[in-house]
Amino acid sequence: MPSEHISEDVDDKLAHFVAFAGISFFWLWVKPNYLNIIALTVALGFFVEFIQGQLPEDFHRGYELLDGLADAIGAVIGGVLYSLSHKFLKIMA
Repeated sequence: MPSEHISEDVDDKLAHFVAFAGISFFWLWVKPNYLNIIALTVALGFFVEFIQGQLPEDFHRGYELLDGLADAIGAVIGGVLYSLSHKFLKIMA
């Protein structure tokens, strides 16, 4: 979504973090292969940023390293949350 359409109340980096934490968390529930899923999710984040950097200025999108880092950190934290929730659910069963 172009940044001018994002509410001023929403922090862009937080949105990137939450989105990619969710992607890795739910992807791991489908295929619990930590290294591959985390690596692919991190790569996806940087790939999206790279593609945005290639778009014309009319799209109001650009490459931001910090967005990619927020995506990567979110992917890792999503993996940690998956691991913790998976262990907790095993204990509860």
